[in-house]
Amino acid sequence: MNGMALTRQAKVAEFLNSPLVKWVRTFEELAPCDSVSALADSELLNRIMQEVDPTSVSLAKVNKKVNGDRMRRAQNLHYILEGIQNYFAVTLEQVIIMRLPDLLAICKDAENDDSLYEMEKMLLLLLGCSVQCENKEIMIQQIQRLETGVQHAVVSHIKEVTDNPDNVYAFEWEDIEAMSKAQLEAECRRMYLYLQKLAKERDEYHLARIDLAHERDFYMEQFSMVANVKRTPSRTPSFLRSPPDVSELETQQITDLKRKMRHQQEQL
Repeated sequence: MNGMALTRQAKVAEFLNSPLVKWVRTFEELAPCDSVSALADSELLNRIMQEVDPTSVSLAKVNKKVNGDRMRRAQNLHYILEGIQNYFAVTLEQVIIMRLPDLLAICKDAENDDSLYEMEKMLLLLLGCSVQCENKEIMIQQIQRLETGVQHAVVSHIKEVTDNPDNVYAFEWEDIEAMSKAQLEAECRRMYLYLQKLAKERDEYHLARIDLAHERDFYMEQFSMVANVKRTPSRTPSFLRSPPDVSELETQQITDLKRKMRHQQEQL
């Protein structure tokens, strides 16, 4: 096994041994979660989210046997992230400021560095929901099942959500009256910075979508051209025609273009 594979394996092992994953695995009676791939398939995460808020997701819609299938994994990840966003916005009346987990990165390859980082953000937000829900006493009991050192690490993660407005912003309008002028100015400055950040992310997503759309259109045009060439009857005398293996080449080109188009559609 080469060094790169060893490094990847070590990082995966480190992730599976992290406090957030250890916390998630206290719920393993709800669904199996013995690997990064199983975690990315998100059946267990959706079940935990339903423990937090039974109205957040319909378990009937959650794919039970994903087995690494990108489309099913993407659906499950969408359900859990949508449930988390709605819970923060509607129930807790809080705004997620941190960049949301990149579901596409997780779908592509659950075990690479980017995916592990994005999955960690998903678990962090899920933890933030769980300790602020109506069943928070039960959720806290789950945390208390962990080793003392792991409990302390989980508490630190909770503070990343509850005490860090750069990640999740919670504001009570009633607090405005009690603010001094300096506090109000600081709050306005923070809001302005948040707006700048969100506007920048919006623009980045918009440009990325345009690039993907252009790339998709290019492959569709190439596919159409190859398909038209294949359908056009040849007027060249048989003794001047290309060898038969050209047809096999065209078939391979069409197959490659179809694959690239599916990839672009997944990204869009």
